[in-house]
Amino acid sequence: MEIRPITADDYEAHRHIVSLAFARGKTPEFTAEVYEQTDRTRIGAFEHGRLQATLCIRDFQYIFGEHRRPCGGIAGVASDPAMRGRGFAGALVKRSLEVMRDSGQYLSSLWPFDFRYYRAYGWEWTGEGRSITIPLELLPPTREADHVEGVYENIEASIAPVYERKAERFNGMLARTPKQWENHLAPVDGRRRSVYVYRRDGQVEGYSVLRYGEKEEELLADELIALTRRAYAGLLGVARRHAMTAKKLKFAAPLNDDLPSIITHWDVETKLEPAGMGRIVDVRTALQSLRPAIERRGEVNVAITDEHAPWNQCTWRIATDDGQVEVERTDRESGVALDIQALTQAYWGCPSLQDLRRWDRLEVRSESQFEALSGLLPPTPVWLHDDF
Repeated sequence: MEIRPITADDYEAHRHIVSLAFARGKTPEFTAEVYEQTDRTRIGAFEHGRLQATLCIRDFQYIFGEHRRPCGGIAGVASDPAMRGRGFAGALVKRSLEVMRDSGQYLSSLWPFDFRYYRAYGWEWTGEGRSITIPLELLPPTREADHVEGVYENIEASIAPVYERKAERFNGMLARTPKQWENHLAPVDGRRRSVYVYRRDGQVEGYSVLRYGEKEEELLADELIALTRRAYAGLLGVARRHAMTAKKLKFAAPLNDDLPSIITHWDVETKLEPAGMGRIVDVRTALQSLRPAIERRGEVNVAITDEHAPWNQCTWRIATDDGQVEVERTDRESGVALDIQALTQAYWGCPSLQDLRRWDRLEVRSESQFEALSGLLPPTPVWLHDDF
């Protein structure tokens, strides 16, 4: 097996794999120009000179509170059906860790076809979200809807600041590029998206991006982002006005969403869903990127198990002082021991270190060191609103 970048010379084999893996045999709509994209890296597993499996690493910036952190988004993992079960895709997943580390992407994220598959390589679920379905007839009328207006030009400039402010309340949301905004606002299957903003006292406090779904009864809010309760109520009020052409509103929301303060009813359906999977690619760089409060001081020795990224597997001395974090290898006895999956979840902030301890996902050998680590990695709401 040979692993190397995919090039235009591999175009036909690549299209064949994508067609069978993601398009149910339809011809995928991409050209050889995709190999020139600078915001992603495509690698393939080859045997006898032919491409047998593919993997794409997308170059993202993730929002963690007030900070932006580089993240490799794993996508397009697929094998030729004739070669499945022979380890080609797994070899690419393992190689992707080296590629991301060398590129400075010390975090990684993905949307899995099967959580069990990627867990075996060190990824783990990070946070949860809600999928909500509301009969439009149940939404209460509200005068707040009078503060909602349509946006027809310069849409990104109107709503991106609201998205950024909302994202800073969580760990793990995507810092969107203009191209990603363009994709979020483009028509879907020939159906246009309509954008509305809630404006009060000269400030935009929320927005929604609405479109009709494939089912005649569905109104989909691809985005429903509100900074205040009144903006949330107003945007739902405008969705209610679509009742002549739809019956149900569907949208995604974070776990700590404000909806129950606006409506509670037996017919409001809420589905709890994982919010994707994450992974720390480079423990040292990831921890040194943290910016704790200046007054926080402490030291902890943490033993990390990471089978597929040996550069992470050791005991690390983590010292916090004056708003900075220093991380170095040590031979000292560890005060906390855990695997890369548990550390990843604590780094994202959900589940918390306390939850992980309660679930026997880590070993505590020093209470004071566990408290120091808990202070460095506090519980934080997580929401990944973009899939890829």
